[in-house]
Amino acid sequence: MIFGKKGNYAIIIFSYVLHHMDDPIEALKKAKDILTDRGKILFSVPGKAYLSEVFCDDKAIGRFSIEEIDDIVMRAGLYPLKASRNRFMMSFNLYEMFLKYLQSIGTYQKIMGYTNQSWSKEFSDEILKKFDSTSFITGEYLTYSCENLQRKLRRK
Repeated sequence: MIFGKKGNYAIIIFSYVLHHMDDPIEALKKAKDILTDRGKILFSVPGKAYLSEVFCDDKAIGRFSIEEIDDIVMRAGLYPLKASRNRFMMSFNLYEMFLKYLQSIGTYQKIMGYTNQSWSKEFSDEILKKFDSTSFITGEYLTYSCENLQRKLRRK
């Protein structure tokens, strides 16, 4: 929940959190409503390639294509000033390190739709197979800087 009065914030940052929200459009709309006239919203979300070696068949929620994010931005009444796709690769020498990383970022919770189910032995076995079959995992984040679309249109 975003609290504040209209015109109170010059910048609002959703630092790797927007993809965890039930309704990212509504969150961005509420944030837009409390920006100053020249205010900006910045956010980063995982792209479709994020951990694609682990998340098969789009099982996980919270990964976006550029087209999906562009649609979310427009439906929230925002104008993208800058957008970037940041891709990187991570490798792990030990399965335990790989598993610890995946647990720390909530991988299982994302795949299970945030149902608070415990990490299962079967899932660990599936992750071990994936670890054995690849030497790296892909990271991808989409990062946007936006302003109120109405403000942008008024300036033109």
